[in-house]
Amino acid sequence: MTPPQLFADAFLDYETYLEPGFDAAAYANAVVLATNSPGDREVDLATPLSKVRFDLAEIDKLIGRELDLHHDEILQHAREARRSEATAARLEDAVAEMAQAYERYLLRGGAMI
Repeated sequence: MTPPQLFADAFLDYETYLEPGFDAAAYANAVVLATNSPGDREVDLATPLSKVRFDLAEIDKLIGRELDLHHDEILQHAREARRSEATAARLEDAVAEMAQAYERYLLRGGAMI
């Protein structure tokens, strides 16, 4: 499912959160600046906080919906990832053994035993 389909029914600007360089601090600052004027004597943090909380709640609902809809696939991917990690670990061990054997070979002058 593409992100626009996933977020189609949500009332939030999901594209902001999906940007590769998303910076939470910069976003929070932008939300505060958007809801306050430079000349304000007091800074209203309740409004931007409400917006961020709303966005987080919507994202949480969407993640929950995706988990409900695709739990079998997600579990299958997790199992495959775990198997891949185990295979990679075995390969790393084999490569390390081969490297040690090659070092021993070189220490003996490159001659076979």
